[in-house]
Amino acid sequence: MAKSKQAPALKASPLREVVRRHSNTLSKQLQAHQTKIFPPLARKTIRNFTPAEVAKFFGLAEGYLRTVVADLEARDDNDFKPVTGPGNRRVYSV
Repeated sequence: MAKSKQAPALKASPLREVVRRHSNTLSKQLQAHQTKIFPPLARKTIRNFTPAEVAKFFGLAEGYLRTVVADLEARDDNDFKPVTGPGNRRVYSV
C-alpha cells in the first residue's frame, strides 16, 4: 500500500516573519513620510493672477479691467481694496 503524504502543519516560517516585520516597518515609515509631506490640515491654495491673465480669462481688454477696478476703488459704498504683489503690482485671486 502506498503511503500518503500529510500536509505540513502551517507555521509562520522565519521568512514570513521577516517579511511581516519589514512590511510593518515600511508601512509606518510611509505613513510618517506622508504626514510630514502632507499634514492632515494642509490645504491647497491657488496662486494669484496678473491683470493680463485676468483680462484674458474674462475676454476683456486690460485697460478696461483697470477702469473697472479704479471705479470700484472710488465707490464709497464698498471696501474694495485690490491686493498688491511683488513690485507693488495688482494681483487678483479667486
